[in-house]
Amino acid sequence: MDFESIMKMPVIGQTITSAIEAGNKWGQTYVNDSRWTDDRDKMANNVIYQSTLWSVGNGISNGLLGIAGIPGDVAITLYSQVKLTSALFT
Repeated sequence: MDFESIMKMPVIGQTITSAIEAGNKWGQTYVNDSRWTDDRDKMANNVIYQSTLWSVGNGISNGLLGIAGIPGDVAITLYSQVKLTSALFT
């Protein structure tokens, strides 16, 4: 399955597109913030830390739903990873 086929899938394509846009915006907030000037490692570590906390929180809440929470957990994991990647590339 190629990238174009994946992007045409209704939920997955929308999730990836939304995550890329959110990640770009998130990354730009770091780039534009003078506190992070010339310290890319600290910036990247902070983005990774915040993304991990967000994912853990959502994973716990979906875990409480049991088996019914698995589809949501998969979508949240996909969104989180793509958003993090997009922010780091920004």
